[in-house]
Amino acid sequence: MICSRSAEDAAKLSSTVVPGLTASNAAPTSSKASASDAAAKTVIPPSSCRSPAAVVVVPDELASSLPHAARSSRGALMAASSRIERSVTGPPDGLVAVNLTAALDRCPPPWQPQPVQRRPTLSLNEWAVLGLLVERPRHGYDIAGELRPGTPVGQVWRLSRQLVYRALERLEALGLVEPRRTEHGAGPPRTVYGPTRRGRDAVRRWLVTPVDHLRDVRSAFLLKLVLLERLGLERGDLVAAQRAAFADLFARRSAAPSPDSVATLWRHHSAAAAASFLDALEAPPTC
Repeated sequence: MICSRSAEDAAKLSSTVVPGLTASNAAPTSSKASASDAAAKTVIPPSSCRSPAAVVVVPDELASSLPHAARSSRGALMAASSRIERSVTGPPDGLVAVNLTAALDRCPPPWQPQPVQRRPTLSLNEWAVLGLLVERPRHGYDIAGELRPGTPVGQVWRLSRQLVYRALERLEALGLVEPRRTEHGAGPPRTVYGPTRRGRDAVRRWLVTPVDHLRDVRSAFLLKLVLLERLGLERGDLVAAQRAAFADLFARRSAAPSPDSVATLWRHHSAAAAASFLDALEAPPTC
């Protein structure tokens, strides 16, 4: 950073190395110099949103001819300097801090949250819709009928028609389902969807993947069991994988806790109920 009230003082500080920042070789800035000349002679670190900005200080008369985006207030200058753990009180009166780092225009300010790229995951709404489409191609109205209260799947997981169509849109965007045909009737045309190969593979992997928490037994695990039955698939692999996933948890909560701890008592009985449910699923069918 070059901070001077005159061109003569600036010449003495033509190269300053700041920890964590590439040395700046900016030439002394006079009131007659152009902003482009100063920027051309400033060495900027390789493109990185985390690199501090290179800043020079110029007189007010020169700063007035620069774009507003290139200027920096005293507070902004102090904020930038704090990122490199250096105390700066800001430019002296009569001088304006000018940002010469092009990367600053491309990167969001450091105080704003950076976007996080997440892997696409499916909600239970989307798994339910995709599972029914693997059974056979359907339109949204038909799917909503299968997920209404009182139906075999709806007893476990129910969805409104609006949520069904929202799930179809996302599944199509992820390449897991595709439109097959359009049916015409008394009402508006209805698009029939079917699973893609990726969609079928995703459902088959998900149906044998155990849930992570006991609370998921009532929702995701039951939904998998119902869909396995609808698709004519055996549930043995899922039940065995679930028992193995919960083995340590069942062992930790096998001993009866003190009745004084309500939360611990609940965890104990929840684990015991889940273990008993798995036992019942593995029991041979009775004639």
